Amino acid sequence: MRDDIVFPETCNRIYNEIYLVHRAIPGISLNDVNLATRFLGYELKAPVIIEAMTGGLPVSKSINEGLAKIAHEFQVAIGVGSQRPILQSSFRQDVIETYRVVRDVAYNVPVIGNIGVVQLREVEIDALKKLVDVINADALAVHLNPAQEVIQPEGDVDFGEDLYYKIHDVERELGVPVIVKEVGHGLSMEVV
Repeated sequence: MRDDIVFPETCNRIYNEIYLVHRAIPGISLNDVNLATRFLGYELKAPVIIEAMTGGLPVSKSINEGLAKIAHEFQVAIGVGSQRPILQSSFRQDVIETYRVVRDVAYNVPVIGNIGVVQLREVEIDALKKLVDVINADALAVHLNPAQEVIQPEGDVDFGEDLYYKIHDVERELGVPVIVKEVGHGLSMEVV
């Protein structure tokens, strides 16, 4: 590890426990390694998801199109950025298109929709179904992002226990798989 990068003490302990052992004769041919897997009904070349990045703004369409081309070419899954802008625009077509381009280009891989957990309080199940439908998604990711919300001036900081039940209700009623994910800070055992 570099000395100019500060890690919490827990990270230092974790990284100190990792040892990479070189095997000059690994006993396997790289040609025999197969990362292919099946996910959401699709055959993928590797267990990789190009994670949610963007959507909603005009520039997002070209970014999402580029990411979708990569997902299509390498046959890996892809998620879209938060679809909250679709809700805020009352499902305006120009906003939808910034997301829909992903399915249009990456038609051979799973596409995962995306909404913030705090939005589940204000959004009816029919609107969530419509979010999935307008981009022809194969699943919906519900992202947890309390750290981000706390530092944003307009952030929603009410992460009460009712959200567990909201997630359960969505999972039961949506009709496609629901994926719960954190946006970069991990999930503790208490949440899982």
